[in-house]
Amino acid sequence: MVRRIEGWGYNLVNFPSALMLVKEAYRKQYLENKPSLLIDSRCPKVVELVKEEYQQLISYLAPIEPILTTCAQGLYEEYIKPNPLSARLIMVTPCTDFVAYGAKKLPGQVRFITWKDFLREIDERSSFSRSVISPVPLGFFDGMGIPVVKVSGAKEITSLLAATIPKTDSGYILEILYCPQGCHNGDGFHDSCGEAD
Repeated sequence: MVRRIEGWGYNLVNFPSALMLVKEAYRKQYLENKPSLLIDSRCPKVVELVKEEYQQLISYLAPIEPILTTCAQGLYEEYIKPNPLSARLIMVTPCTDFVAYGAKKLPGQVRFITWKDFLREIDERSSFSRSVISPVPLGFFDGMGIPVVKVSGAKEITSLLAATIPKTDSGYILEILYCPQGCHNGDGFHDSCGEAD
């Protein structure tokens, strides 16, 4: 896989500290502000849903960028800023919802694209199949010592959000990923969260 991508003229890069930066941001937000509720904002589809249909919960959305955009910002600083005329960064996303979100967040030299569309561009789709394990499953907040309620899938999410009344006596995080069991395997083989193509 690495050899093939690099054979097409791409260099694989990563920003390994992004995950820990985001985890620490959530821990700090939770501990410093002592919210009765903190809603996970890593999934753009969930943020959009809360803003459109559950306005009473908007103030509980974590003001924290998702891991992918945190990673893209770090890579932009490292690779694009020093070479603004020649360098470009392609971020492979789990779904088209993240493509739209990323495009709003970062400048033109950073392009967000689904894995499916990237493979189409390099004419390699037939060489790869879908991943069978989600790289973004529920459980991101496990081990942080913070109470967490986990939910995924449109039906479960809407049921939970409709019934959510923040409590002031004990705080917790709502970990919410719109796609059932987490992001769509990171492969972009779905055109939008929750929909197969």
